[in-house]
Amino acid sequence: MTTINQKQVTQSLNIVNTIIEATEHFQGLAKEKEVNQSIFIFGSIVDGIQALTQYGYINSTHKNLAEKLEKNILLIAKNIENAKFAKILEITQFSFIPNLHKLKFLLEESSQESKEDKKLRIGVYGFRNPLNFYPKPRIDAMVEESEKQNTILYFFGDDDVNFSEETIHATFYQNGDKKQGYISFPDVINNTSTKKTHTGRKLHRRIPFTSYFFVGNKISLPERLLQTGNKYVRLLVPFQQCHSIEQIHTFLANNPKVVFKHLRANRGENIYFVTKKNQRYVLLDQKKETILTAEGFDKWLNNVILKEKNSYIIQKYIHTRTKNNEPYHIRAHVQKNADGDWQLTYIYPRIGNKKSNLSNISTEGRIENFQDFLIEQYGEKQGKKYTENILELSIDVAWNLDKLYGMAIDELGLDFAIDDKGRIWMHEANNGPQTAFHEEKRAVNTIAYAKYIYENGIVHSVSANSFQYKNQFNARTSNLSTRKDTNQIVLGLIVPSIQKTTPLQKALLEAAEDQNTDICLIRPSDIDFENMLVRGHFNEEDEWKPYISSYPDIIFDRLKAKENEGLQIIYEEFEDIPFINSWSNQILNVTSLYERLKEDNNLATLLPDYSRVKKVRDVFHWVNTYHLIKLTLEATREVMYVYQLPNNKFELLTRKGTKIFSEFQLKQHFQKNLSKKRVMVEAAPKHFPMQQFTLHLMKDLNSNNWNLVDMTYKNCNHPNELVHQKIVSALHPNVEVHNLDAIKDNLVNSSKRIADILQNVQSTSLLTELEVSFAIDAEQNVTISSVNTDHPAYLSNLKQYAKLVFELGKQLILLEK
Repeated sequence: MTTINQKQVTQSLNIVNTIIEATEHFQGLAKEKEVNQSIFIFGSIVDGIQALTQYGYINSTHKNLAEKLEKNILLIAKNIENAKFAKILEITQFSFIPNLHKLKFLLEESSQESKEDKKLRIGVYGFRNPLNFYPKPRIDAMVEESEKQNTILYFFGDDDVNFSEETIHATFYQNGDKKQGYISFPDVINNTSTKKTHTGRKLHRRIPFTSYFFVGNKISLPERLLQTGNKYVRLLVPFQQCHSIEQIHTFLANNPKVVFKHLRANRGENIYFVTKKNQRYVLLDQKKETILTAEGFDKWLNNVILKEKNSYIIQKYIHTRTKNNEPYHIRAHVQKNADGDWQLTYIYPRIGNKKSNLSNISTEGRIENFQDFLIEQYGEKQGKKYTENILELSIDVAWNLDKLYGMAIDELGLDFAIDDKGRIWMHEANNGPQTAFHEEKRAVNTIAYAKYIYENGIVHSVSANSFQYKNQFNARTSNLSTRKDTNQIVLGLIVPSIQKTTPLQKALLEAAEDQNTDICLIRPSDIDFENMLVRGHFNEEDEWKPYISSYPDIIFDRLKAKENEGLQIIYEEFEDIPFINSWSNQILNVTSLYERLKEDNNLATLLPDYSRVKKVRDVFHWVNTYHLIKLTLEATREVMYVYQLPNNKFELLTRKGTKIFSEFQLKQHFQKNLSKKRVMVEAAPKHFPMQQFTLHLMKDLNSNNWNLVDMTYKNCNHPNELVHQKIVSALHPNVEVHNLDAIKDNLVNSSKRIADILQNVQSTSLLTELEVSFAIDAEQNVTISSVNTDHPAYLSNLKQYAKLVFELGKQLILLEK
């Protein structure tokens, strides 16, 4: 008899639970006769059943049940084809779902038998190892409690994960000793990370997490409550995000006493209280009071509140003080327990110094007993009433917030206060409350809930946590049809938008037809990160039509936003898919590139004189020496030329236009625009007329050689035309260029040498595409003008380029295998 191990049992339960959830959703769609969505969800159900059988998760003990489930699937599929929804509902309700629950019961029995003697392995994970930031009392309490609950904790971070081996390099405690070692992936993960990294997302797809969402900062949670129409919006103190001085004054006109809070403020830091009194402003920073004039207040706003864009909120001041005029708030720490239910772990008032408006313990504050405090402040009857109300609110608010975030939160700190009119307000909600006074109590629920997650095979949905991606595609709720699998290789173009077919896209479509491949367009918002599907736009009858589609086989990045921090997640998500060109110009700065090329004797003679600018006066030294210089901003690769004119005037040439400056004006301009930036200066060709040749090459992985896509040129009769002339011509046999064949061979060979040097410099990333420009002046001096590892600026031979893109794509797929 074939047996399955505990890991397979757990995976089986996870899959079965997911299938049951999907089937219940499928039932609802079938009732509404939602054909397209029903087909899509049914497809995911079929995938789940196949996964159970393919990997041996249904052993011989369950063989009879497996056959029944397969028969159910075939009957449902047949009735979907015939649109017999009544029959579909009958099969799912009276046969398929009961069979799934039978399988779940059998697996749970197997799971229980194998778990009796097993010590559960809990990974305590953060993008940085939690041992680096958790206080020692918390670590000690968690380790001690884990031993009591027959579990073992493994602390690790992103850098400790090895996906290919499915191991982590973890720190753990055994018999009081701290140890390190490599272990297989843990059974469940207690997630401490506030940051969603690529490593975290990949782990979440493989291992159950105790939580996968954090309620955000002081503005994102209120925004979510407002957008969802949650009933607890009434608890929020009126606020606005600070954008301008005018907007702040408008808020102050309606609320003369306010609080400014930094979005990342904690422990009372970066919090300011302001009271407007006629034309004066009283500013309180903790216990330091300052009186400002209107002019002084505006200056303070610019220097502090508005210095960092959108970093502060302005909030109406709520008067919450004790009988002794001490500021206070009530902190409720709630957690999910061993049964997966919210419970109150600890609740206490935090009382601050009467000279301050802050009630944080870290600012000379204290704590007291919760109910005793309320009775003392409001009397026994009213105090007990407030006690009941806040205790009820603590659990109810936690449950509501959890629901907003897909039931993927396991711990919250809620701050309540009662104003001088008796109204209860909620000042804040966060995921990482301070627990210095009750670490042991916290540890009990932390460990118990991790065990609950594992034993019940709960996997939190990421889609509920994708609030950060506005209008992000969700395949489960989409009405789009699913793209049929044609067994063709699909090239996915990442694009910023989808409009009319561009000339390059047209050339790719023609090449795709010749190569029996397909292409689709994908915008950043078209990616469903949870289900690993895209809203791919495929060309039909000269229109781009959207479908639900699998991830493409090759990526052709036309967005080129790898350096954009906000879009980094796209490139991380597709890291296992080959890219036509994975390089960017940020891999190697211009100065470092030239230093490398200078090591080659043949290329060294083609390099212009160059240097990195240290001070603005260096620019004038160069322009006085060479009369025409080129400046390159290394971070953006923006190029400008400075041309020395008679009468000590200077012409500044940029893509935006040409301006004439005096030396003083140009110094002022550079001081403003070039200071604190990395700038390279080089001597530009000075003998006109001049020709500029640009070569575009693509790698052939089979021959390990470079193919010339095209070669373009332009004539420049004046420095102005270096940046402003738009006439670029493709070279062909009829073009009259003196000694063209020899020039072409030399430039191609030089370009290949440059490509080889670049690849040696960055051996971990495959260079597949390159654009090199050369200048040949009137005296036939050849100089390297630019080296571009990003996509070429100008394409003239689209047909050849499209053909080579597909050839390279197929080679990259084979290389990955």
